Amino acid sequence: MTYALTTAALLERAATAGHHVKADQLTRWHRLGLLRPPQRIFLGRGRGTVSAYQPGTAEQLIALCAILSRTGRNSRIAGWQLWNAGYQVDVRYWREPLEYAAAEFRHAVGRTTETIDDDQESTPIISEFGVKVVDAACKRRCGTPAIGTIRRRTGRIHFSSVLVLMLKVAAGVFKPSSNEGIQDEAEEQRLIFGKLLGENAAASTRQQAEDNSSFFISVSKFEHILELFTAVFRRIQKNGLFAGYSEIEIIEARNELRNLSALYCSVAQLERQIYGCTSPALQLFLEIIECLDVHRHAGMILLWLLVRQVPSIGQGAQNLLRNMSRPAPLV
Repeated sequence: MTYALTTAALLERAATAGHHVKADQLTRWHRLGLLRPPQRIFLGRGRGTVSAYQPGTAEQLIALCAILSRTGRNSRIAGWQLWNAGYQVDVRYWREPLEYAAAEFRHAVGRTTETIDDDQESTPIISEFGVKVVDAACKRRCGTPAIGTIRRRTGRIHFSSVLVLMLKVAAGVFKPSSNEGIQDEAEEQRLIFGKLLGENAAASTRQQAEDNSSFFISVSKFEHILELFTAVFRRIQKNGLFAGYSEIEIIEARNELRNLSALYCSVAQLERQIYGCTSPALQLFLEIIECLDVHRHAGMILLWLLVRQVPSIGQGAQNLLRNMSRPAPLV
């Protein structure tokens, strides 16, 4: 292992970046598991020892200082954000949020859905508590920008229907409108998803693009995605949300989700530059990502752990990221 930075050099690097850190703060952050501890290096007979840090510690310290200044010195949030950025922190900073998110999901699905006569083999339905949750959500003021966007697009009349459809996905019983037995219900479902995806807004933007197939998502594509998620949630109910994954798999899922989010942000910026606006479906995704707290972010990573195992999604995402990382061909 190479140790290249002394304590003095580390503090100087932080000061150059605008963060004035004291030696006792370093010690406290070591003990909290937010920084890798230094190694005591023997300088030779009669010359004593010196604390030396691994390469990359200065970058982690600067990132830690920036995060703490934004989050009110919350070590729990700082540890999660450092881990999500790829830095090494104590295992509790990422494992506890993942375990909490898994438990919350089990609790939420368990209360909002139920099976007939407690028969675990029967098809789940929305429980009475689930209906109350939907009613309360419809009456409550918008808690996040994403929820506000969904409500504005669908309108008050259809907002509750969107929530019910999302509960059906979580319960593992969602069906595309093409599979719905009742024609009126199928047409209403297509109408609701059309409003949610902002089809009218997207239509005006489409006229500005010669080839925009990758920027806009149709109702049928969206329903297909929800159908894949429904299959994933059925698997969750059977095997659990956070079971059997290695640390390597969790880190791979974290990195893929982070890179996909960065890619979508770049695409949104490109759309704004070319068309003057962002496609409604992509804008909704970005709003959801921006309002994630630690536990919701952990839930997204757990969900991606399962979703990436669906060949058409996981392999497609990996191919996309692999192609985007390649240098552009010379013309």
